[in-house]
Amino acid sequence: MKEAEDRGFSLDGIEVEDGGRKVDGGAVLRMAFQALPLSKNVAYHLHKSTDGTKTAMSAIQAGFRGCMELEENTHNRKLKTITAYFGSQVNHTT
Repeated sequence: MKEAEDRGFSLDGIEVEDGGRKVDGGAVLRMAFQALPLSKNVAYHLHKSTDGTKTAMSAIQAGFRGCMELEENTHNRKLKTITAYFGSQVNHTT
C-alpha cells in the first residue's frame, strides 16, 4: 500500500493482482459493483488509516449511488481496521 499524507490511505493506494494485472482499490470496488448490479450490497475491509471521504468519492466514481457506512473494528480498545458497507443494508437511522 502506498501511504497518503496525514489524511490517511485512499483506495488508489491499494494494489491487487487480477489475472496477472495489477489494479487499484477503486477498480476493485468498480468490479464489485458491476458483479452485483441489482443489490450493490458490498462490504470492503480496509486499513485503519483509510480516509472515509476518499472512499466515498471512489464509490461515486465507481458508479455507486446510495448509502455508505464506515465501521471501526477494534481489538483491546485499539483501532485495527475499517469496514466500509455500501448498499441497501446500511443503517439509515444513525
